Amino acid sequence: MTDKKIGLLNKQNTLERKQGNIIPNQTFNESSSDKVKRKKEEFKNQKGSIKVPLSTKSELSALKSITKTKTDYEMIQMLIDSYVPTMENTKQKRFRLLTEDDI
Repeated sequence: MTDKKIGLLNKQNTLERKQGNIIPNQTFNESSSDKVKRKKEEFKNQKGSIKVPLSTKSELSALKSITKTKTDYEMIQMLIDSYVPTMENTKQKRFRLLTEDDI
């Protein structure tokens, strides 16, 4: 009789799964219909990105710290909201026409 050592590092591990050890609750079917596709959530504030120079980024960060806003898009929205009323009426109307789909 030979004694076989059974362990993780032993390459002669000859344990085999025996039927009847575990009784499954349901059978396993390997079909594509069982796979649930997880839809990626889309957030309104994460639909696009813009590239700005490092100097503009640092100025934006300074404005965010002064106004205690957390995100860049909030600060950009505040800047837009403060700039639009100072524009001429014709430019304001044009701005509203160009952005009425998005708002």
